Amino acid sequence: MSQDKHKEFTFSVTIHSEEYALISSMRGLAFYCQGEISKQISWGNTKEKDWAKAGRKAKFHFSRQNYRDNFIREAQNLFRDGLWRIEGIPSNNDPARPAD
Repeated sequence: MSQDKHKEFTFSVTIHSEEYALISSMRGLAFYCQGEISKQISWGNTKEKDWAKAGRKAKFHFSRQNYRDNFIREAQNLFRDGLWRIEGIPSNNDPARPAD
């Protein structure tokens, strides 16, 4: 996948959860919410080893702000409070990077 596509995915949100099963479920939700082009970029670098290395956090990227906002809204509806939280402030200028 070209680096150019990754640069389009600048809207990010970092999720913290002690449960990788929840992060794994959010990977599917990110794919669903991305809506168009290269959906797999939205959950890139969120494998279990990435999550563990990042201190039990996973960063999801989207090509449009409304896709990211929909991801957050859907996560709030689907996943119980206390099992996850948004870490920091979502960014509008954080390009995705190709998977390691």
